[in-house]
Amino acid sequence: MNWRARGLWLILLLLGRLPLSLLRGLGTIIGLMWWRADSRGPRVAQRNLSLCLPELGDFQREQLAREAVLETARSATELAWVWTRSNAKVLSKLRTDESAELFHAARSEGAGLIIAAPHLGAWE
Repeated sequence: MNWRARGLWLILLLLGRLPLSLLRGLGTIIGLMWWRADSRGPRVAQRNLSLCLPELGDFQREQLAREAVLETARSATELAWVWTRSNAKVLSKLRTDESAELFHAARSEGAGLIIAAPHLGAWE
């Protein structure tokens, strides 16, 4: 493993020791800095939203893009916690609602299902 990969792994291990709530706050700070830097990520989010949701006003699209950037940064910092904890600890944070029962009912009836799920997340 090269020195960059080792350094990244060390940072991940150190960050993973922090409480999840603190990592989420750190992700928010990183996301705000990323947003204010007006780098490629935020610009792509804004452009995609202007193409996909032209009916929204500029302010609404900007707010949506900002929240997307913040959530991406939060997810990145939360991964340090997920990847350095036991499966039991990570799964203890999982919460479900009635949609799981709807899913199982549809499966047992042989009904077709369409599942829309986020690509980025700690459960992948």
